[in-house]
This record gives sequence, structure tokens and C-alpha cells, in this order.
Amino acid sequence: MKEGDGAAEAAGTRLAARELTLAYDDRTVVRELDLAIPDGRVAVIVGPNACGKSTTLRAFGRLLKPRAGTVLPTARSLGSE
Repeated sequence: MKEGDGAAEAAGTRLAARELTLAYDDRTVVRELDLAIPDGRVAVIVGPNACGKSTTLRAFGRLLKPRAGTVLPTARSLGSE
């Protein structure tokens, strides 16, 4: 589930995740995700049922604290620290 190295540091990125791992109790749903959503662009998250789409959006919306890694919305960091 990696988009590429340094995705979170890309210039003009509105929302990014770096090495993001998300879990509910003992069940890991998203592992080491790197994702960058460019500013001024439309982004779509597509995948089969139960692949982690809603869980990822919950982390971006600050409704789920990451187990590891960092979510970087608009220059403010939300991480597992």
C-alpha cells in the first residue's frame, strides 16, 4: 500500500500520510501507507470492501489515532506520538 518514497514531503500537498499504520485493537487494517493528495486536485479512494478505505478516511478526519506513522493535514501533524 505504498505510493512512493517521500510522498508526504511533496510540494503542494494538501493532505499526506507517511508510514501510516491503522488498527482496531489487535486487527491491523492499514499497514505502512504513504499517500499524498495534491492541493487543488480531486482524489478518489477506490478498493474492494474491507480493504481500509473508511479506516484511512477516519484517520485523515482525526477520528482514529494511528498506531504508527503520521497524518499530515495542511502542515499540521497528527501522529502516534
